Amino acid sequence: MDDRRLNLLPNLKFQRLITIGDCFFSIKFVCLRTESDKIVLFDGVCGLCNAWVNFLIRFDLGNRLLFSPLQGDFAKENFPQAAQSLDSIVFIDRKKVYYKSGAALRILASLGGIWTMAWVLLCIPFFLRDPVYLFLARFRYQLFGKRKSCRVPAVEERSRFID
Repeated sequence: MDDRRLNLLPNLKFQRLITIGDCFFSIKFVCLRTESDKIVLFDGVCGLCNAWVNFLIRFDLGNRLLFSPLQGDFAKENFPQAAQSLDSIVFIDRKKVYYKSGAALRILASLGGIWTMAWVLLCIPFFLRDPVYLFLARFRYQLFGKRKSCRVPAVEERSRFID
């Protein structure tokens, strides 16, 4: 098991310090024990979400991203609204939490290399990006399928998953 995962989990307490209009900026500030880890919360039964996680694992060459399904204990304890609605991917990066299209684009940009070009798409206002995201989110099961249970990480991936 990865040491950074062990260091992250025992004392991880999320405290909502400031909410800057969930609808307007889609950002919440949180306290993390470490600033080096980036956490992706995803719908564990969604075919599209699992394909996205496979893509991220493949292209995250620095192993900077950690993953957790929204149906898992970590998400339920720290992000109950997102875990209940399952309508948004969640990205935790340096004490900030991002949702919907802002999360997806920041995750992509965090991979580095050519993927940093995703920052350009953040110039498009959220009120134009998020409806496209929500349309895909609404029909993701019909378009990409739904699993009967959450993803079980392969042995070589287990250190990248919180739960």
